[in-house]
Amino acid sequence: ISSQLFRYIDCGNQDISAAINLERLKAERDHIPMNVNAAVPERLQVESMDLCSLLTNLIDNGLEECHRTKGEKYVHIVIQTQGKNSLYICVINPTDRQPAADVRTWATSKRNKERHGFGVSIIQRIAEKYDGYFHGCIKDGTFIAEVILNEAVAEEDHSRER
Repeated sequence: ISSQLFRYIDCGNQDISAAINLERLKAERDHIPMNVNAAVPERLQVESMDLCSLLTNLIDNGLEECHRTKGEKYVHIVIQTQGKNSLYICVINPTDRQPAADVRTWATSKRNKERHGFGVSIIQRIAEKYDGYFHGCIKDGTFIAEVILNEAVAEEDHSRER
């Protein structure tokens, strides 16, 4: 346990840090390198449950794709404020899949389809709830998932970013 404490990622926001650290432990268990570049205000105008659900679904999807993909495995995460009050989240991972017109229509590859396959719709729903945007694309064997949440950052909180 003590070795895990020294590798704790603190991006400035408790909810985001908790979600990233949970996912980091999964990545380490599966020997998948995870690179995190995140600096956000301490307080966001996004419900904790939405923020954690959004991040865990995005990162879990990246980790699961690493398991399906041959070759190099990694998950890169970028989280930062954008503009005056938007939050930008990007998760990048390798994929063997072919480019698709709309990744939001992909079906789950898990066996129990009645209990799985909701991650992308959850991400989409949360993005829409915050008048935001979700986009996923494949380019050169890399899957890029981007989410923007608008009205997520109070203007006075920009000065607290780390």
